[in-house]
Amino acid sequence: MTEIIIDHINPIASNRFTREIPRKEKLRQSNYLDRFDLNSLFYDIAIYKNKLMFIAPPIYKQTSIFSLAKIYINGILLTQEPVFVHEWKVARISYYLSDDMINMINCYDSVDITFDCGHINQTISVKVHSHELLKNSNVIIAINQDNSLERIRDWLKWNVNINGFDSAIIFDNDSKTYSVNDFNSNLFNIEGLNHLLIINYPVKFGPLNFVKDGERSGFDSDYAQYVDLAIARFKYCGKSSTFSSCDIDEYMYSKTDTRLVDAVKQIKGGYIPVSGFLVDNIFDQPISSLIGLRAKDFKYVNRNTAKKVGMKKYIVDLSKIPENMQLWLHGIDMFRKGYEEYEIPNNELGVAVGGRPNVNYSETFTGAHFKGLGANWRNNGRDKIYLYKNSTDEKIPEQLEKFINDVYE
Repeated sequence: MTEIIIDHINPIASNRFTREIPRKEKLRQSNYLDRFDLNSLFYDIAIYKNKLMFIAPPIYKQTSIFSLAKIYINGILLTQEPVFVHEWKVARISYYLSDDMINMINCYDSVDITFDCGHINQTISVKVHSHELLKNSNVIIAINQDNSLERIRDWLKWNVNINGFDSAIIFDNDSKTYSVNDFNSNLFNIEGLNHLLIINYPVKFGPLNFVKDGERSGFDSDYAQYVDLAIARFKYCGKSSTFSSCDIDEYMYSKTDTRLVDAVKQIKGGYIPVSGFLVDNIFDQPISSLIGLRAKDFKYVNRNTAKKVGMKKYIVDLSKIPENMQLWLHGIDMFRKGYEEYEIPNNELGVAVGGRPNVNYSETFTGAHFKGLGANWRNNGRDKIYLYKNSTDEKIPEQLEKFINDVYE
């Protein structure tokens, strides 16, 4: 029986602290300010090992705000200074806790965390043992917004049967066509899936820190995904075994019969990068809509797009990946310098402090990005281009077809 748990993030926002608006008024979409997050101070709080950790946007003056703030645990004022780790599109602000404080916290199922800074005084109940839920689990996560529940179930079943994951976290980013309570046991009771954690996750677009056509770009959907990676890793997966992030329309698989979670545990460096190809919206006969179609209904790849990298994903053995190496959407980032007291040595990835990994994508594992399956973040809709088979199109790889038939037929 799959254990399904509904949880939520614990944000604090204030209109007294606003971000710089990235786009000039004449370049803003009509709903720009409604969709852009101008006011969040932090998104969630984790109790991770010996730290109380705030997961926050990276472009506030966190140093001054958190230095001014008073943080209480069950009414006890923390006297420690905050330690800042600024990562790509997300920041972590940690307070190292004394042994006495940790022992006190562990006596409770949840503790009250109070953030007090000027006109902001808010108390949040934080679960103490969130990391125990997925202890020793092989966890895959995804962010979702209005993807078909049937397609989500297909994706979960695939990752259990083909890749060996036994737990999953779905961050539901304010879906409008159903609620998080619709992730019920009738639909998501999947053999081999021990835990399905659904996080109610209404995170907006932003912040933006890249330039396009001379202007800083508009909506940045990736931002929410970097936040969810940090929340998943430090709040829920502190004691998990393996970890991967993959979109609902992306299906990793092995060219052999080796499972992904088994393979990464055998690798000394604890990291497998996976690249994949696009499965286009190509059909034998004309169709009017993609609604209701599932992965098993997409049979073809285009020769031209098949030569391009259509997805980049990875899996890590968390016991072998240092804490201050950031997990990215499409790989792992450099070690961060200057924030922790200890030094990180070179490891089996060939990564020095301040350096990036040399990525050699796996020859054993690949993946298929099904263009017709996912909701489109940026265009508020789905891909409306439906192609029809011609001489330049080929069937999907035999191994992928075999796995699809095994899982869905």
